[in-house]
Amino acid sequence: MWKLNIDKSFETEYIDKMLHDLVTRVKTWKGGTSLYKSFRSELLPDWNRDHPVETDVLEKLLIAKPTEAHALNEQLMKKLVVGYSEADLTQKILPKKYRRRLRILACVFDYDGALGDLKSKSYWLAEHIGHNSCTYCNRQYTFTVSGKNNGERITRPAFDHWFPKSRFPLLSLNLYNLIPCCAICNSGAKGDKVFQLIEFVHPYEQKDDDPKFKFVPSISNKGEWTVVLERDKVAHPDVDNTIKAFELDRIYDMHGPLEVKELMEFAQAYSNTYLQQIYNQMKGDLGTAGFSQEEVYRMLFGTESIPSKYLDRPLSKMKHDIMEYLRIIERDVE
Repeated sequence: MWKLNIDKSFETEYIDKMLHDLVTRVKTWKGGTSLYKSFRSELLPDWNRDHPVETDVLEKLLIAKPTEAHALNEQLMKKLVVGYSEADLTQKILPKKYRRRLRILACVFDYDGALGDLKSKSYWLAEHIGHNSCTYCNRQYTFTVSGKNNGERITRPAFDHWFPKSRFPLLSLNLYNLIPCCAICNSGAKGDKVFQLIEFVHPYEQKDDDPKFKFVPSISNKGEWTVVLERDKVAHPDVDNTIKAFELDRIYDMHGPLEVKELMEFAQAYSNTYLQQIYNQMKGDLGTAGFSQEEVYRMLFGTESIPSKYLDRPLSKMKHDIMEYLRIIERDVE
């Protein structure tokens, strides 16, 4: 839901880390039928050479952007499964013709063995693309605490497969299909739901750093503070679908009696104008001491003010939107 970016140079670094072992697994794949042997040639045309060099397809499966990767997956799967249709993948129980073939591909691409359970690589990846909070909800810290060996590697964000690896094993190692997030969003909310690029927001396809919705404080039927995620469901149905898929309405509702209540009571105790004056005075006083407006905001409110940095601290967008709602800070012009 929050935008992610990867430096182009990192794609090359990722290929250097992942391609050799993937080529080896494809080369040594013991497909027992002519169909599997033919499909191996689709992935690695010169697989029978001692040192294959025609790795273009495998490289694209590793670093192609979401739209291209999705199209390549469909193109390849149609050669492996007669009558392949992505609509079949949305069924809770897969049609029989898919089961064995998807399991075999999962073994060849081997996410767990190649990356997920391999701390040296998974922590390396998390350190590079991970932020301090969950990409999907911006609620939970997702620090990467790494080190030189497994004993020193303590925690990292989960990697959600935007295209589920159980249904899209060819994309299980795709760099842009690995979304750093919290365990709740990865397993509890999303799970193996099959998303369509035109129907849901992909963090690497999102155009703006600031998501197309606003947090607005509200009073519940019980007279308690809550927060509403306001969005234009007609103009941005993909945003609405994504919010619903990750249950963000219900999850953020739990912050009503906590952070939202504190902010609103603080604003009621001290007028909005007074709080705005404090903020402006601090900007002036600390600005002369060399502190930027961004740093002053962070010191006063404990969150980030720049959309591109919202993922650095949990709840940054929610608090920023409420500050705008209260006119403590100037509302962004859309």
